[in-house]
Amino acid sequence: MVGRPMHRRRRHRPPPRHPLGPPGMRLEVTRSPRRGPSAVSPDGTRVATAHAQRQVVVWEEATGDELFTLTTSEAGMGRPVWSPDGTRILTLTSGVARLWDATDGAPLGEVPALRQARSATWGEGGVVADIDGDHMICFDEHWEEVVRWPLPHDWDRANRPSPDGWRLAFIDVDEQLSIVELHGGELVTRLGLAANTLVWHPEGRQVAMTIPRERPDHRTEWVTQVLDLDSQQLLREIPGLVALQGFSLDGGRLVVHDDGSARVVDIATGESAELPGEDGDWDEVLWHPSGRLLLPAEEPTVPVAAAFRGRDDAVVVLDSSGSVQLQDREGQQLGGFNVGDRPVRGLLQLSPDGTRVLLGCGESLEVRGLDGDLVAGLDHDPYPQDAAWSPDGTRVISSGRDGTVRVWDATTGEVLHTLPGGVPYGRVAVAWSPDGAEVMAGPVNESGRSFQIWDATSGDAVRRVAGVETTHELRWSTDGELILGSQLEGDSGLRWVSSTGQPLPPLVVQDPDGMFEDGFDTPWLAIWDPTGTRLATAWDDCVVRVWTPGSPEPSHVFDGHLNPVTHMAWDDSGELLLSVSDEAVKLWNAPVLQLH
Repeated sequence: MVGRPMHRRRRHRPPPRHPLGPPGMRLEVTRSPRRGPSAVSPDGTRVATAHAQRQVVVWEEATGDELFTLTTSEAGMGRPVWSPDGTRILTLTSGVARLWDATDGAPLGEVPALRQARSATWGEGGVVADIDGDHMICFDEHWEEVVRWPLPHDWDRANRPSPDGWRLAFIDVDEQLSIVELHGGELVTRLGLAANTLVWHPEGRQVAMTIPRERPDHRTEWVTQVLDLDSQQLLREIPGLVALQGFSLDGGRLVVHDDGSARVVDIATGESAELPGEDGDWDEVLWHPSGRLLLPAEEPTVPVAAAFRGRDDAVVVLDSSGSVQLQDREGQQLGGFNVGDRPVRGLLQLSPDGTRVLLGCGESLEVRGLDGDLVAGLDHDPYPQDAAWSPDGTRVISSGRDGTVRVWDATTGEVLHTLPGGVPYGRVAVAWSPDGAEVMAGPVNESGRSFQIWDATSGDAVRRVAGVETTHELRWSTDGELILGSQLEGDSGLRWVSSTGQPLPPLVVQDPDGMFEDGFDTPWLAIWDPTGTRLATAWDDCVVRVWTPGSPEPSHVFDGHLNPVTHMAWDDSGELLLSVSDEAVKLWNAPVLQLH
């Protein structure tokens, strides 16, 4: 059994087109069959969507049918870019740019000139790329550098080339918006405004930019201004933020959004039409050459966490709709329940005896039986970030967004101890010692360099241990001797220290391929197996690896996901591992290898 998907929800086909708006500005809106950063081909017949961190799906706009996929070995896929003639597609991943044939998806090779490019625009003036946030570089059709323009401020949303590739708008050293001619390197105009978001008119004659404005009550509101660059005349002022793909292709309409709603505004008349959808939709809208507006597919229901039930290796799966399902290894339903219409925090843990489940729902934690019956509600204010069962299943430790750590009675919901010291509004990880005598949480100071251990019975502080920075995960080894921390930043993703606070040599679990720099070389997840002798890690490269600490190479590499893994769990034997990603739960065989 290698990487078998257990749980998957299929997306529905898009609904029919609906006309919106007042009679003077009838607007047709269509739901796309896919969700993700997208681009429409110049002739409007095809759409390329970054469906995953390692894959672009090219589909027929009229039917929604998939034509082909473009799959890379690197993660971090950005918005695909069509060539002006529609014959090629440019993709940008982590440090690698590739060209593809837009007819059949055949790879045409890498583009070394665009290594480390964050974004690119392909217009009549050539390809303009943001290289590592430092320079905007214009290339000709042979990928030769034409001009290089330094970017004084790394402000991605305001450093934007015009669609034709001839002009660049950026925030200068005085926090002012400037427009330059890229090929000549000449300053065209300085608008004297600091924009948060900027969108170009398709013909490069106008810009729409969102600026902050202080209200009489000293609160900040966002206003979008549409400016003519030649005359510097204000054409329209609209409350709200402009969407990243805001201008229609004829330049006559603009998408703006604010406070959970969005609308299309006719720039000439000021008339508007409200759009369906949710907050996450607005920056992914697409204008079709016909004048229709394409909204991304509705957010799919996907698994967010999963765990093995110890006695029979059945799997409990929590999905984004609040549904909890019990499945066997073949994915067959054994039972389940729904927690209702509340935000799901992605936190799911089975009790040690496998009879109850701990869930993060809304502003609270809940202990429920596998039949859905509520055992205890553990109310948090603000919402919980991390939680763990005691080894005997009688108590729960949790951390809230305010940094407070609490120990609860898992049957009554009573707070047994409130343990201060976590960093407010940062992630505070929690864990139990294997014997249940102590609990720990961290980081507990602003520098993020230490965590605290308390007596679990009395709530008294026992000791503070340094050596793990900016902790994202805390794990106690099964013998109680070692504590593992997973960092969000730093030169190594994992650190370990002794449970008494004695420093240990660096743990040999490093960035596998040297591909994550500038703090991105950190595992999202790191968990001990039940024996305490191996670690499973998940990096941002969508790959799961199993390590024996001290070994420079992983014993197992599971490369079957297209998106980063969001959750992992071992079964009781330590030979079966599950991972959650790509709208599915996958099971992996990870037997202990006997080395001779």
